[in-house]
Amino acid sequence: MSIEAGDVHHQEVEIKRAAGAAKLLIYMTSQVGLLTIYDMCKAVDRGMAMHGITLREKHGGKSGSFVNAL
Repeated sequence: MSIEAGDVHHQEVEIKRAAGAAKLLIYMTSQVGLLTIYDMCKAVDRGMAMHGITLREKHGGKSGSFVNAL
């Protein structure tokens, strides 16, 4: 895969089943993954930005279901 300045990439993570603390760990590791990608690509474009990192939907737990109306 070659990455050029100005390229836009989308990454989505789906978590099927996990307890509360495990979900937090998964969210945190996905952020660390993005920082790793930034570190590898900074030679191409130091001004790149990571944004729009959101929870799209969640089901279960005490608060029930949530669907983000992006």
